[in-house]
Amino acid sequence: MKTFQFVCAKNGQKTELILQYPTIEEARASLHAQGYTIIEWHELAGEKDIGSQKPLFYFEVVVNSEQKTGKIEADDILKAYIKLKDTLHYDVRAIYANPEATTEQKEASMKQVLHLYSLYRKQYAHEIEERKREIEKQKEAISTPEKQLHEAPKEEDINTSIKREIERYHTLIQKSIDKATALVSTNADVLTAAQKSKLSATIDSLRHARNITNPERLKVIGEEALVLMGTIQKELIDTHKAEHRKNQLLETNQLLRSFWSKSKIILPEDDVRKKIRTAFRSLIDRFRLIEDNPDFIDKKSFAYYQKLSELATYKKKLREINAEIVKNLLSSPSKYKKLLLKRQVAIRNIRLLRRRLTKRSFSYTKLLRGLRYYESLFFEFLGDIGNIFLYALFVFSLYYVAVRGLAAVVPESFSGIYPQTYYLLTLSAATGIALRMAMNWWALILSTGAYAVFFLFLQVNF
Repeated sequence: MKTFQFVCAKNGQKTELILQYPTIEEARASLHAQGYTIIEWHELAGEKDIGSQKPLFYFEVVVNSEQKTGKIEADDILKAYIKLKDTLHYDVRAIYANPEATTEQKEASMKQVLHLYSLYRKQYAHEIEERKREIEKQKEAISTPEKQLHEAPKEEDINTSIKREIERYHTLIQKSIDKATALVSTNADVLTAAQKSKLSATIDSLRHARNITNPERLKVIGEEALVLMGTIQKELIDTHKAEHRKNQLLETNQLLRSFWSKSKIILPEDDVRKKIRTAFRSLIDRFRLIEDNPDFIDKKSFAYYQKLSELATYKKKLREINAEIVKNLLSSPSKYKKLLLKRQVAIRNIRLLRRRLTKRSFSYTKLLRGLRYYESLFFEFLGDIGNIFLYALFVFSLYYVAVRGLAAVVPESFSGIYPQTYYLLTLSAATGIALRMAMNWWALILSTGAYAVFFLFLQVNF
């Protein structure tokens, strides 16, 4: 029995499948019978390759009225079930982690997964219904009576259209090969060994692609190769500050657009969005009271719905405890105190579970930091105003000394200072000193009180 890994498409969704069949022909026939379009495939070396990245789960399904078993890689058992049920549309009869599980263990595992899946469906009911409608629309678009009235396109026209698309992709693949070869030859002295190895493998992959006649696979191979080339060009520009290489990167992005790709390699200095985000990130973070929760659990995982089920249990228990508290409020004081302790434990557990289930949480620390930041700005502002008053008084003092010196030489040039001017100078000095003393809230209160007393003194004496 051989193991094959397929990249397939069905109903506009791309997915990866691992199948075990005696031959590749039987595996491909099985996928075609289920309505899959095969994009690419390769044979796995052995059993260890199947579960090398993620946990492996075993399942039993009904496909085309036939009972079949299989294996699936997923982060957890719930995600595996969702993929089988909603993405692959299998009729799942059992799913379990232990390949030697007994019938009772399979039933227990399936019962738990179905319970958590029901919670998942309640949470994402709208999203699931939208996905079903889209799939139904795609099916109706193929078999509507209106389309049947029109003359069916000729097979020759379809073949011609596909051939043109394949020829177009082959032309782009050749341009990508020329570009990769030029990139290696013109930058041989600055490319690292790892970069040369990647480019060499990319060139080989592109050359093999010239024999492929699947448009979807040609698009994927060309796009991946150009993204790799663009990344290496970006590294060369960043490392060696070579302005002439920017034109080469521009050509790579143009080729990517020719492949209908949404990817684009952007240099840091040309990334306007990144500059704006960087400029305002520190300011936004300072006042952001809602922050990411590091304990958050993925909303589509087995652990999330397990915690959600626990939360429902604790809420039910809390309602029961509250009812018991009301009953024993007057009749049994000792039992009432015990119930209060149980209520506190239940509330604490509910809060902890809610925190695990919430992606963002309110940051009390950020609130305090924000208030302190505003507080420091406020006192700095008061200090700056006080400095302005004192600097103005200092400038006037210099002016007064200069005028007094001139009066010693030319007495008739100095006519003295009016009493109102003394009042304003004294009040300005007191205001500046009071504001400079206000370094915190206590100093502000004391300086305000002293300033009020001094102001009354000036009112009485002037």
